[in-house]
Amino acid sequence: MIDDALADRAAIEAAFRRCLLTDEEVAVRGTDWVEPWDGLEPWLGPISQAA
Repeated sequence: MIDDALADRAAIEAAFRRCLLTDEEVAVRGTDWVEPWDGLEPWLGPISQAA
C-alpha cells in the first residue's frame, strides 16, 4: 500500500500506461482487437454481450 499521494498518482499513471496499446501493437493488430475469450465470462457473460 502506498501512503504518499504523489506516489499514488504515479502508481495509477504507470498502471494506466501499461494498459495502453503500444505503437507496435497498433501497427500489427490495429486499435480493435477481436478476442474470443477474456476470462471474465463467468462474471460478465459473453464478450459480445458485455460490451
